[in-house]
Amino acid sequence: MKRLILVASVLSFAILSQAQKETDHWFFGTSAGMDFNSGTPIQEVGAVFSMNEGSAALSTSSGSLRFYTDGMQIWNANHANMPNGTGLLGNVSSTQSAIIVPNPSNLNEYYVFCVAADGDTAGFTYSIVDMTLDGGLGDVTATKNIFVEG
Repeated sequence: MKRLILVASVLSFAILSQAQKETDHWFFGTSAGMDFNSGTPIQEVGAVFSMNEGSAALSTSSGSLRFYTDGMQIWNANHANMPNGTGLLGNVSSTQSAIIVPNPSNLNEYYVFCVAADGDTAGFTYSIVDMTLDGGLGDVTATKNIFVEG
């Protein structure tokens, strides 16, 4: 129950927060991406994943890419795997495999919530990305694949 309250609190904060350009980068399909930073969508070059369904990406408030995920791996702004960023418990068959939510108590950290395949015992998990690590490109901390709900 405490974990559900934590998740509800974090998600509420994200919904109530006023976004600026944090959603300017979209990644989908087979190495496809769009950059909306200029106001006109342009092709994002360098995406390295293949995703049939949901994915998530995060940009800075000024529109620079921070990282993106398919729920199984996390890539940094240079389109390289983030340290400790593989082996997440999302799934390619999940409609929305991952969602990224800022940590309301630490502006350098983000929760990456992942949803496993239907019927998978991994269920709903989260991992924490710390953007102060790996020279500012981010790193998945030891808080990884924490079970929330089945």
